Amino acid sequence: IASNSLLAYIMPAYRSAIESRRAILAKGISVGNFEIEVQLPDSDKVISVEISSVPIVFNREHAVLTIVRDINERKFLARRLI
Repeated sequence: IASNSLLAYIMPAYRSAIESRRAILAKGISVGNFEIEVQLPDSDKVISVEISSVPIVFNREHAVLTIVRDINERKFLARRLI
C-alpha cells in the first residue's frame, strides 16, 4: 500500500468528503471520526472503516496522525441486535 495513494482505495462517493477533511486538517483543525467504505487492495472486497485523524507536530513539523479501523464486525453485531 505504501507505494499507492490511499485515495485509490476509497470508494468514489467518499472522495470529495475526504479531500475536504484533509484541507481542514492541513490548517491544524481537528475533525471528528468518519465512517466510509474502502476497497481492499488486490481484492473486490469492500469494507466499512472508521477514520480518526488529528493534527500533530512530529519532528518539529506539522503532520496528521490517521487511524483507520475496520468496523465491519461492529456493524454486523449492531444489525443482529435490531
